[in-house]
Amino acid sequence: MKLNNEDVKWVSSCKYLGVVFVAGFNLHVDCSYVKRKFYAACNAVLADCKYANEFVKLHLVKSHCLPLLTYCIGSLDLPSYKVKDFGVCWNDTFRKIFGYNRWESVTELQYNCHEMPFEYIYDLCK
Repeated sequence: MKLNNEDVKWVSSCKYLGVVFVAGFNLHVDCSYVKRKFYAACNAVLADCKYANEFVKLHLVKSHCLPLLTYCIGSLDLPSYKVKDFGVCWNDTFRKIFGYNRWESVTELQYNCHEMPFEYIYDLCK
C-alpha cells in the first residue's frame, strides 16, 4: 500500500497519546505497557521515601502513580479481566507500602485508609 508514493509500514501495534492499540478485528488496548509504567513509577517513589510514614507513601503513590493507571480509562471499554489486572497493580502497591504478603487481602486496609478498590475507581472514571 502506498500513500504519496511512500510505502505504508504495517505494524501490529500503534501508540497514540500514550495508549498502545493492538491490531486486530476489534479495538484492543495493550495494558502491559501501562502496568510497567505504573510499577516503575511506584518503585521510584517508594525507593526515594523508604523511611517516610506509610500514609505519606500512600499519598505520594496516589498522586503520582495512580494517574498512570487511570489515564483515559474512562473512554475505553475495558473487559473485566483487564480491570482486575489493574486492580492487582493497585493492591500490590498497598502490599508493598504496608508490608503485606501476596496472599493477604488488602480490602480491609483500603477501607481503613479511606481508599477505594480499583474496580470502583474505574466505575467512577466511566
